Amino acid sequence: TDIQRVFRGHGDRKFVTHFKSDTVNHAATQIQRVWRGGNLRAMGTADVKQIAAATTIQTFWRRYHASREVQRQRQLNESATKIIALVRGGHARHTIIRTATEERAQAMARGIASAAAAH
Repeated sequence: TDIQRVFRGHGDRKFVTHFKSDTVNHAATQIQRVWRGGNLRAMGTADVKQIAAATTIQTFWRRYHASREVQRQRQLNESATKIIALVRGGHARHTIIRTATEERAQAMARGIASAAAAH
């Protein structure tokens, strides 16, 4: 019948269109996959190189500043040690002088007392 003929023609055209579009879409998908994959790999390689370079720069920067901090701490410790030595030396000299002065004063007092007792 005419209705079946029209329907079959419509179905056949739809099948062919669908098949062609699937084939074309599949081919386009394959081309895009290959193209995008290559671009992503190339971009990925560039990104990896950039990240590696940035990491290297950061590593050297941090090492440099860490060594500078160690040197600064060492200088501070040496300065503190020198200051402490000076302070201790001053205290020690002051103590020695005070002790010697007290001993002289006691000796003089004993000398005066013994001289007074002898008179």
